[in-house]
Amino acid sequence: MYMKKSVTWSNVSVIITVVVMCILVCGMIFSRDKQPEYTVFAVMIALVIIVMWYYSPVSVTVDDRAVVVKKRISVKTIPISSIESVAPFTPSPWVNQRMCGSAGFAGYWGWFADSDIGRYFGYFGQTSDCFLLQLKNGRRYVLGCDDSPSVVSYISDLIVK
Repeated sequence: MYMKKSVTWSNVSVIITVVVMCILVCGMIFSRDKQPEYTVFAVMIALVIIVMWYYSPVSVTVDDRAVVVKKRISVKTIPISSIESVAPFTPSPWVNQRMCGSAGFAGYWGWFADSDIGRYFGYFGQTSDCFLLQLKNGRRYVLGCDDSPSVVSYISDLIVK
């Protein structure tokens, strides 16, 4: 048996993503007569899209072997056997907590720091749908998905066995 939940972006994430992409596309359009600038904008757009597809979470799936974060062109697999604990968690909404990653563009992903739990890697769409995975090796992941309380309960049952 397994559980699969989608990741829904917050309204702020949607707005930030649309605005950033519009700025890049407008820059490309307005520089179409200036070859070096046009090329720079085209390369920037391609790089932004590749990075966004690589890190932006789409869904979280849990089965008896692993928690899998599906992204557009990659997956992050966390074995159940490596999880020490799981708990609901609400990340700080302040952008200055981001160390390297995105605090809204195509969701929230990357390295963050929090005064309560320290450094963690996050994959979530909105701060209200999150939970913390504490691994046995000390690493922390904050994941987010629709109906996260049921995912936390499901993972809790698996790590107790």
